[in-house]
Amino acid sequence: MTEGIDHHWIRVATCDQIPPRQGRSVSIGHRELAIFNLGPPLGSALGVALGASLAAAFDWRIPFYVIGITGILAALAVYMLVKEPVRGAYDPEYLYYTLGKLQILNLREDYRTKKGSAFTLEEFHNSFMQQGFPPIKIVRKALLGDDSPTL
Repeated sequence: MTEGIDHHWIRVATCDQIPPRQGRSVSIGHRELAIFNLGPPLGSALGVALGASLAAAFDWRIPFYVIGITGILAALAVYMLVKEPVRGAYDPEYLYYTLGKLQILNLREDYRTKKGSAFTLEEFHNSFMQQGFPPIKIVRKALLGDDSPTL
């Protein structure tokens, strides 16, 4: 499985399934990564041993059937047993993203109120992006000219 799918994607999917431990900002630890990284060498060794045994006992096509059926059953098991995590449920950075998004939406509404009928989303976007990437409080002061709260 790990040869056909990028390791980074599998690590991200694994992180979403394991809740963070207390005192850690990242959910996946060394133990989980060690177990995960045992897959390719153990799978290769078992594949050679089992494939050779089945081919010798039956026919050379049988190992391919066994692997195909096993893959389909594994895919069905993952589909039925692994639940899709709530977006950002285990991501410590999600709070910062959401807070920033709410601050920008609030700034946009206040900017719309200030400009009235002259407001355009394109002009807001251009004005916002011209500020660079300072904290929203500084962008707010530049666009609105006041020190009003960001939320």
